[in-house]
Amino acid sequence: MTIANFMSASAIVTILIPLLFSMLPGFQKESAIILALVTSMGAFLPVSDIPNFIVYSTGYLEQRDFLKSGLLVGLLGPLLIILWATFVLK
Repeated sequence: MTIANFMSASAIVTILIPLLFSMLPGFQKESAIILALVTSMGAFLPVSDIPNFIVYSTGYLEQRDFLKSGLLVGLLGPLLIILWATFVLK
């Protein structure tokens, strides 16, 4: 999840999907869903996702505004993903 704050989510998924599929045969659906959720948690920096960058480019928000919301998402996101994967993906 840390790398999702410094790279585009699309780039991370493009790089990691083939790797995960080769490492976890038979769990392609589960690994793709979890990877999509994890990469969506990157919210610390404007570069982490296209919508973040678009909002940042308007000039109404500064980088510290992303840090505030990114901290909340960064702390709660992994916990929610683990709980969801434990109870929903069976």
